[in-house]
Amino acid sequence: MNSAKLEFHAVSDGLDVLNARYAHQPFLKHSHSEYVFGIIRAGLHKVWCRGEWWQVGAGTIATLSPDEPHFGGNGNEHGWAQTMFYVPETTLQDLVGRSDAPLDTTLHFETPFHRDETTYQLLARAT
Repeated sequence: MNSAKLEFHAVSDGLDVLNARYAHQPFLKHSHSEYVFGIIRAGLHKVWCRGEWWQVGAGTIATLSPDEPHFGGNGNEHGWAQTMFYVPETTLQDLVGRSDAPLDTTLHFETPFHRDETTYQLLARAT
């Protein structure tokens, strides 16, 4: 059974937090207007991004820039659980103390999926 809970947090221009458990959930090709930072808490998510397939398992951190296309679904028959933060560019600027000097470009990440235990634990505690 799929379940998802989306919460709005009034920090700066706001940010949304999605806590979801997907038993079976295909996602068609799409992108987000915000930055997406998140963690895979359990299971396996198969994602196409930047021209390749990624097997994204528990302990993985996601970092997607605005308008970065991706799609995917289950990586196995058990599905996956995730927490994702959807952060508008203006909110990110405010959070890092740069609202008086806006970024002149969108930040891009070297890779959309990472493994770093310290960062994973920080994001897990933020939910």
